Amino acid sequence: MTPEFSDTLDADLARIVREVYQTMTGCTVEPAAASVLQAAPDALLQTPPDAVLQAAPDAVLQTPLDAVLQAAAPLTAAVYYAGAWKGALVIECSGRQASRWAEGFMPLTGPATSEDARDGLAEIANVIAGNLKPFLPPGVSLSMPSVIEGTDHKLRLPESCHRDTFPFADEMDPFRISLAVFP
Repeated sequence: MTPEFSDTLDADLARIVREVYQTMTGCTVEPAAASVLQAAPDALLQTPPDAVLQAAPDAVLQTPLDAVLQAAAPLTAAVYYAGAWKGALVIECSGRQASRWAEGFMPLTGPATSEDARDGLAEIANVIAGNLKPFLPPGVSLSMPSVIEGTDHKLRLPESCHRDTFPFADEMDPFRISLAVFP
């Protein structure tokens, strides 16, 4: 991170994420322990997805994030910054989580579809990325958000970029937000 941006990044990002999720979805979101970013035990990865997701909330929050994401049809949203400052904001969460968030702010007549979940996650990523713009130099613009579903993909960022990953959790599951700075 550039020094002028990273000095307050943790606190500012946590505040922005809390406010965006509370305002848009009605969900309480807090920074999570770094332990949720650790690799998952093999036994958990072999557990059927429904069994992982129906576990008690405390158990899921103590489960490494990669296991939750692999077991729960993960979604990845990305918004890119261009101009005087280049980088990306990436949100990784479970499909179940994105559906729950979409149901919190979209006027749906039934449960969220996978399309609703993708659209909702794209909007959340866009709003968080936009709320970070005041911390960036003038002349920075945002891309349209993109969302990838599943695990059979690679999100390629420049090898020389600096990437900070921040774990968060809502009432049920952990998720992560990464901020990458491109050279």
